[in-house]
Parts: sequence; C-alpha cells; structure tokens
Amino acid sequence: MCNSDELVRSAQTSWTPSFGAVAGWFSAGVYWEVTTTNPVVAVNDCTGWTTNTSTIWGATWYANPSEPTDESCNGSYPGLCCD
Repeated sequence: MCNSDELVRSAQTSWTPSFGAVAGWFSAGVYWEVTTTNPVVAVNDCTGWTTNTSTIWGATWYANPSEPTDESCNGSYPGLCCD
C-alpha cells in the first residue's frame, strides 16, 4: 500500500491517479482528529486497516485535484499500491 511520502513525490511530478473522485486508501502512518465533526473523529489508518466502522477514518488520496484527504473507514475505495 502507498504511503504519504510516495504519493507526495508522485504529485510533485504531475502524476494524477486514474480513478474516480476519491482515488483510494493510503497509509498515512500518523494519527489525527477531525475536530469539525461531532463527535470528534479519529483518523488512524482505519486502526491499522483492521476496521470498517463509520466512527473511525483513514487517509485517502483524491484524484482531481491530486491531494490527500480522509474518509470514513466504511467507505469502499481501492487501496493504492506504489512501487
């Protein structure tokens, strides 16, 4: 699975994923919280990619524009694979 470093380097070379609006999951390797939701939502790579609950989120990469974001772990997105 891609990590954030690989995706940032790819974006710097004008790479654009050929997926839909949300390209797919990637491993951020960090924990953060979305504090604009009530209750606050944990973003932690879907607890190490072991859960699909709506109350925990993971990192995703948008295709257009090519940028990171986060989505609920019950979303159905492909895992992004990098070399």
